Amino acid sequence: MPLIIRQLLLALAYFVTGWLGLQIPYVGTHITLVWLPTGIAVAALLRWDRRVWPGIYLGAFLVNLATGSPWAVAAGIAVGNTLGPYLASRWLKRIGFHPEFDRQRDVGTLTAAACVGMSVSAFCGVTTLFLAGILSLQSVSYAWLSWWMGDTVGVLLAAPLLLSVTWKNIEQLKSNSKELLLWMLVAAPVAWLAFFQTYGALGHSMPLAFLTLPLFVWAAMRLGVTGAALAGLIFSLVAAWGTATGHGTFFLQDAQISLFLLWSYMATTVLTGLLITALQAERLQAEGALRANEEKLRGLYELSPLGIALTDMQGSYVEFNEAFKKICGYNKEELQALDYWALTPRKYAAEEARQLESLQSLGCYGPYEKEYIRKDGRPIPLRLNGMLITGSDGKQYIWSIVEDITERKLAEEEIKYLAFYDPLTHLPNRRLLKDRLNQAMTLSSRSGHSGGLLFIDLDNFKTLNDTLGHDQGDLLLEHVAHCLVGCVREGDTVARFGGDEFVILLEELSKNQDEAATQTRQVAEKIRVTLNQFNELDGRGPSSCSIGATLFSGHRDSVEELLKQADLAMYQAKAAGRNVVRFFDQGMQAVVNARVVLETNLRQGLHRNEFVLFYQPQVDSEGHMTGVEALVRWQHPERGVVSPYEFISLAEETGLILPLGHWVLETACMQQVAWSTRPALSHLTVSVNISARQFRHPDFTEQVMAVLDTTGADPSKLKLEITESLLLDNVEDIITKMTVLKARGVSFSLDDFGTGYSSLFYLKRLPLDQVKIDQSFVRDVLTDPNDAAIVRTIIALAHTLGISVIAEGVETKAQRDFLAGVGCHAYQGYFFGRPGPVDVIERLPEGCCFVPCDTP
Repeated sequence: MPLIIRQLLLALAYFVTGWLGLQIPYVGTHITLVWLPTGIAVAALLRWDRRVWPGIYLGAFLVNLATGSPWAVAAGIAVGNTLGPYLASRWLKRIGFHPEFDRQRDVGTLTAAACVGMSVSAFCGVTTLFLAGILSLQSVSYAWLSWWMGDTVGVLLAAPLLLSVTWKNIEQLKSNSKELLLWMLVAAPVAWLAFFQTYGALGHSMPLAFLTLPLFVWAAMRLGVTGAALAGLIFSLVAAWGTATGHGTFFLQDAQISLFLLWSYMATTVLTGLLITALQAERLQAEGALRANEEKLRGLYELSPLGIALTDMQGSYVEFNEAFKKICGYNKEELQALDYWALTPRKYAAEEARQLESLQSLGCYGPYEKEYIRKDGRPIPLRLNGMLITGSDGKQYIWSIVEDITERKLAEEEIKYLAFYDPLTHLPNRRLLKDRLNQAMTLSSRSGHSGGLLFIDLDNFKTLNDTLGHDQGDLLLEHVAHCLVGCVREGDTVARFGGDEFVILLEELSKNQDEAATQTRQVAEKIRVTLNQFNELDGRGPSSCSIGATLFSGHRDSVEELLKQADLAMYQAKAAGRNVVRFFDQGMQAVVNARVVLETNLRQGLHRNEFVLFYQPQVDSEGHMTGVEALVRWQHPERGVVSPYEFISLAEETGLILPLGHWVLETACMQQVAWSTRPALSHLTVSVNISARQFRHPDFTEQVMAVLDTTGADPSKLKLEITESLLLDNVEDIITKMTVLKARGVSFSLDDFGTGYSSLFYLKRLPLDQVKIDQSFVRDVLTDPNDAAIVRTIIALAHTLGISVIAEGVETKAQRDFLAGVGCHAYQGYFFGRPGPVDVIERLPEGCCFVPCDTP
């Protein structure tokens, strides 16, 4: 609609409603009980635009001329009549007034705007009349109050009605047209009784205006904001008309009291109606938001892949989603007839009691793992957690989240099998053998029984394998494995150590050493005779084997030493002509004597500062060096550089690893500080190997903190590498120490990952930053499908847990490319650089990165 048309329509509406209002003036010829044009003006300015103000001024000017006022008086009054609504509407827009009255604050802001804005209008109008000599000084205050109240009530009556006239509200009135008609039929006699009937004959006034209040509530609740505003306008106009003509409840002898009561009634009723509609709108909005949230939650509840169930405190199922029904295998009616305990095997009774105790004391339980028995009788592994809630009936209920972890368990079992069993013979591999041997030594120290170790090597197997082919050689190994298992007791262990070598662990032998040796020899001879009789593959099977044997009692020797003893004995058997059994004898004690000498030299080397650190690069997929691993080397005055493989295990056993490890950590940190001043090297992280014994020291965290403080090293560039053997006991203490150091900024890498079973259980609990794929997997990753599968599984598992992966022992480009293809993008190995002194790293030019070499 063009602006000029809006202005003319507004002037017309102002003039008509103003002229009608002035037909019943209350003070002089210019002041009436209710001045509806102000409400029209405020509504027009809010709904249209502030540019329509000329229409307001024109209507106000004309209506005042119509009363016979001089043009100057009419112009002055029109200024106030325009300025008051203009200021009120501008303030309402500034503070974000909602004309729909869907908030309680909108009723208050409209009232405040009307009171303030109309005070300006009243001031201008009364001042104009006073200056024109129409009002005396004595009547100014009363005239101002009457003018202000009339304008204010006019805003409250007319503005809400005009602002609420929308297509939506009109449709609402149309849909309730019959109820609107009924309301009018009821309102008519009530209005006549309240505002026109005179009760003077009874000797007193009858305040029947309260009869209109139920009708206000009815209109507001059923007909919306338009109905409430219309009811307020109708009753107010009727009340004003009755009072102006000397009738009704509000007509009293004292005109001021009469006027005050009338205005109070008008303001109270219209505001009551608007507040009811605002409250109802807020309630409807809240209910709508609540329904929307409930629908969202219901959608999440029903579509969740996790099972969700609500039970009472007796375990009966009250509510559950589709995923929970799928997990259990029951339909809705069947589940409602069961309870929690019907699905739970009895073996979990103790754990269930602990979880219920946690629920009562903390208000929640879990997470913990257990099994349900499905409808088909099959157990299904689950992970549960939940919380205690109070229902609307005041009773307590339990919300539970139930996760089916079957796939995870299968993956863990597969990883465990691939890591600890030989895929050809299905016998334990050397990793599992070492673990069982360590356990057997512990059991031996407690019981006093001896144990035996047999190291078996097939004679001339290489020649046979090359002659008949690898497939026939593999078949032969399978048959040999089957024969070995048949030669030992059920509790003994037969393991494939590698190639054609097998190791047998005999447990619970006699406490007497001579008797234990006899028992071990009997088993060894049985094996030798059995394999001599074994003749497969067209008579070209093995006719003999060489067997080395050793005994153990407790932990007097280490696992590695026992295996070396048995291996040495086996080579003695081969040297004796093969097909014989040999025990580890005094002639082999030279190895033990050498160990004693090595220990003495090791202590002296620590005292003489004979140790140095070598550094091996760690690179990313682009070949850029991201860090180094600090590797200790022993510069023996006679033997030269000694590999850590010769002295680390000895240092671990003798406790010398503690001062040696502290020196390594301190030296590495000082080197990191020195590199921090060189732009090409300042970004490097330094990885330091931490032994199990060193980490378990009670003051380990304090020692690391002290080294960081004294050297000034950056904790974020220090990475501590721990091995899986550390996780065999007291895991909670390990996690606590790691958490303390991580808070300081130190990161952790799990070295030789995949060589121990413990990591599969604790990996998800440890605050690790990185796992390091063991070089034993990387070495044969291109030729051994078993190792390739393990590498893929480790990378996928680490990525799932948000842990980075680095592979060690990368020696060829083909290995690097395979690792990159399966998602591993960090490497360490001879292909990128051998361990070397610090000057090898420092000789790199500024900005240089490690480019892979052609040969390891």
